[in-house]
Amino acid sequence: MVIGSDAGELLGTMLCVEGELSRNPDDKTKELTKEEVEDIMIYCLRICDVLAMFPIETMNRKLEINEE
Repeated sequence: MVIGSDAGELLGTMLCVEGELSRNPDDKTKELTKEEVEDIMIYCLRICDVLAMFPIETMNRKLEINEE
């Protein structure tokens, strides 16, 4: 699935960031991160649409599960 590729690209962006840059990223790092998050969100929203899932409800459910 393409979402895995984009998640890998996001991970790659994050792995390259160390020290102060990880706490206060520069504009280039912010833009690269933003682009990958946007791609991932598009795929996630499309999956929700196809499966008739409500994204906010789905996220809230998972947050509740993670709190347990």
